[in-house]
Amino acid sequence: MLLVLAGCGSSSSSTSVTAPTTAQCAVTLTSNSLNMGASGGDGALTVDVNRECSWTAKPDVDWITLTSTPTGQGGATVSFRVAANPTASSRRGGIGVNDRRVDVTQAGAPCTYSLSRTSDAIDATGGKRAILVTAGPSCPWTAKSNASWITVTGGASGTGNGTVSIDVAPNTGLERSGTVAIAGQIYTLSQTAAGAPVPECTFSLSSASQSIGAAGGPVSLTVLAGGGCAWTAASHAPWLTITAGTSGAGDGAVQISVAANGSSAARTGTATIAGQSFTVNQSGVSSTPCAYSLSASSQSVGAASTTGSVGVTTDTGCAWSATANVSWLSITAGASGTGNGTVQFSVAANTDSTPRAGTLTVAGQTFTVNQAAASVTCSYSLSAASQSVGAASTTGSVGVTTGTGCVWSATANVSWLSITAGASGTGSGTVQFSVAANTDTTPRAGTLTVAGQTFTVNQAAASVSCSYSLSAASQSVGAASATGSVNVTTGTRCMWSATANVAWLSITAGASGTGNGTVQFSVAANTDTTPRAGTLTVAGQTFTVNQAAAACSYTVAPLTIPAGPGAGSSSVDVTTTSTCSWTATSNDSWLTLTGTAGGSGNGTVPIGIAANPDPTSRSGTLTVAGETVTVNQDPAPCTFSLSDTTLSIVAAGDDKTIHVTASSASCAWTASSDMSWMTITSGATGTGSGDVVVHFDANPDASQRTGTLTIGGHTVSVTQDAGP
Repeated sequence: MLLVLAGCGSSSSSTSVTAPTTAQCAVTLTSNSLNMGASGGDGALTVDVNRECSWTAKPDVDWITLTSTPTGQGGATVSFRVAANPTASSRRGGIGVNDRRVDVTQAGAPCTYSLSRTSDAIDATGGKRAILVTAGPSCPWTAKSNASWITVTGGASGTGNGTVSIDVAPNTGLERSGTVAIAGQIYTLSQTAAGAPVPECTFSLSSASQSIGAAGGPVSLTVLAGGGCAWTAASHAPWLTITAGTSGAGDGAVQISVAANGSSAARTGTATIAGQSFTVNQSGVSSTPCAYSLSASSQSVGAASTTGSVGVTTDTGCAWSATANVSWLSITAGASGTGNGTVQFSVAANTDSTPRAGTLTVAGQTFTVNQAAASVTCSYSLSAASQSVGAASTTGSVGVTTGTGCVWSATANVSWLSITAGASGTGSGTVQFSVAANTDTTPRAGTLTVAGQTFTVNQAAASVSCSYSLSAASQSVGAASATGSVNVTTGTRCMWSATANVAWLSITAGASGTGNGTVQFSVAANTDTTPRAGTLTVAGQTFTVNQAAAACSYTVAPLTIPAGPGAGSSSVDVTTTSTCSWTATSNDSWLTLTGTAGGSGNGTVPIGIAANPDPTSRSGTLTVAGETVTVNQDPAPCTFSLSDTTLSIVAAGDDKTIHVTASSASCAWTASSDMSWMTITSGATGTGSGDVVVHFDANPDASQRTGTLTIGGHTVSVTQDAGP
């Protein structure tokens, strides 16, 4: 990717204006920003300044490095490299060249996710499981169970690395399998059938050891255990404290707080977790004092408000802070940190006519911001006061000299002069203009107003011989009566006349003239359905008028048709003149044309309407003779059927599944129980076909009991055997 940095006062032959001496070595940017992908890459800046001007290029973040010399004089190319972005968040930095800056915005790395395992087996008694999610530090994810007997109890959502905790309900039936969607991955859990042998308890840890710096902090790990298998966690070192997970059953997580090590010697401590040994290795305090360096000692900015940044380099664990020492500088990010980091700051606009400097104190170092002065009062001058040209059409230009940021405009004050380029500008520039041919036998003068200055164009007279030209060779008009005009261009003493050659055209002004002039004419309305053309003879030239045909008009009725949910038919009438043709098309598949799809003159369009299969109303359209006809169809009624309408439950209780079949996938239903000993555990509400799972408690009474379920408007009768 290439950016060009252009300096004022360039010696290029294409520039006709010399910049003011005070801005001779200023650097301006033709483009002041670039975007880079997450993988980074190489780029280059082209510096174009006068050969006697020196410059310095410097990145303001540590992930941008120069791969060519950072200083030079005159024109040169500065190469740089952008490192890969390790996080999912975009980041911003820049490269300063003297008092200018190129912003570099880098996209974040795409998020990737992985699970500590993608499947597990658990016995019929159920229990807990934990799955580790590995993701980028700013990558979001979610976890959702796809089975009613698997519940996500922790880690339903997260960002970066995390742990998903799930509870598995006891299985009272056959072997079963369910899934949990975690960070876009599928975790599968198989559960043995009721009464199957319970395997021996086994335990494992997500890691056997972990290292941490002298400052200490939290350490976490995951315990993997069979469902229902109990375990404990205990520390064997006074500087290791179990803060969460001192005991558990099944999978779980343990968190350990590591105290700061005040000694220069490293130390090792252990904890016993689920019968496994876990080791913490902690480094000692470094005997070398913290040293700090900045990615740059200063940055230069323009007078306008802007932002900047400076990188801090130091050892891991070394703390630092950043403060602004003047009111017009403020820290926006990175006011404090530990280890390497970046300080971002904002600069208020400088409204004074003198430059200023302010400082930040970053990690004990002084960072200076040099800000340019506000623009001075603008003054303008032209490269010439006038230009003389011949009688023929031609072009010319005039240069504008002013300060950087000074705005100006250019206008032509006579009709035969026109601005072709540079009608407005900022800073020094060039105005280009065109001069129409002078057909008069006398010379003429006209002016341009450029940046408030007057520039005069003196044009020579034309020869005596007369020639004529028209402003156009033809004009097109609609079918209605209209007016028009055509301009005649010729010498001052050259005579001409104008006549109409058809009855429906007439000259209303300018039937004759001397020198330049205008012919005005009227056009009668065209009542035919075919177009026509007629001519005027103006100054010996032929001018053609093309008139459109009379337009057809149509009446379509009705434009709105109501329809019931079942299949049916309707029709639309078209009214128009006999020579006007029309077509009809359906815009929806459930609306069909059962007869004619078009015709000329009056006609009828029959329409077939298909039955609505959905419980929601719908609208469809047809296009008939250019009009939109809307058909509004009522919704189909929802119906439901159940797999069971009576249930017999044993006294010990049970779980039953009732399948609901809906007439449409969008038909909504609910399920409810009238007895407290019947609990709907899944499918209390649903849309379309689905299942309702009901748990029946054991009957403690010695007599039979009954109850009802209401599902999708249907009643399910329930009878439970008497208890013991």
